[in-house]
Amino acid sequence: RVKVYVGVTANCTTHVIELARHAQDIGADGIIATTPYYFKHDVKALKDHYSRIAESVDISIIIYNIPSTTGILISIGLIVELAKEYSNIVATKITHDSLSYFIQLIEKVKAVRKNFSVLTGNGYLLLPILTIGGDGAVVAIANAYPKTCVEVYRKWVENDVVNAIRSYRKLLELSKLYFIHNNIGATIKMLLSLAKTPIKPIVRPPLTPPKNIEEIRSILKKYPIELR
Repeated sequence: RVKVYVGVTANCTTHVIELARHAQDIGADGIIATTPYYFKHDVKALKDHYSRIAESVDISIIIYNIPSTTGILISIGLIVELAKEYSNIVATKITHDSLSYFIQLIEKVKAVRKNFSVLTGNGYLLLPILTIGGDGAVVAIANAYPKTCVEVYRKWVENDVVNAIRSYRKLLELSKLYFIHNNIGATIKMLLSLAKTPIKPIVRPPLTPPKNIEEIRSILKKYPIELR
């Protein structure tokens, strides 16, 4: 059985808690909560936000750290504190390109809680994160190419470095999808539509669909999706 984590992002802590409780009530295995965006909250406010969420539900929580869209990079110290204090905060997903941030976080959080997972949100960082002691990835590209993503991870944990690198090189080619448009979700929806899945290339305004359709089509032609 595949575990289901529900996104509960909102700017208001009370609203996030309502969504988190709803996710728990309908049987979700966990939730993934992005930092509140727009206002630049300090460490105390962010700790209170995540503490209240953790105290409101029993299911697992992933802290989603994506500074490019929220404007906030959660401090390493805060993640370590939350990992120590709340057993149901089980992981952090980080969509950020700084390897130095990952290196320091992995070292410090694993020192206080070895089973706390550090995950990347960027497919092109999957193997580098594994090599420095991270635990895996939660990535948009896996919606179209799950087998390649899993193969990188599986071969690495099996100590089959040669084949892990081979699969990772393919993943790097697929990661060109990240840079075609300003929203990877819109790009993946267009890709899946071109591949004749039931997914339609529709996004809600102000998001826009990608214009470089031929570039997406060329990647699809070389690398058919892995959903069949």
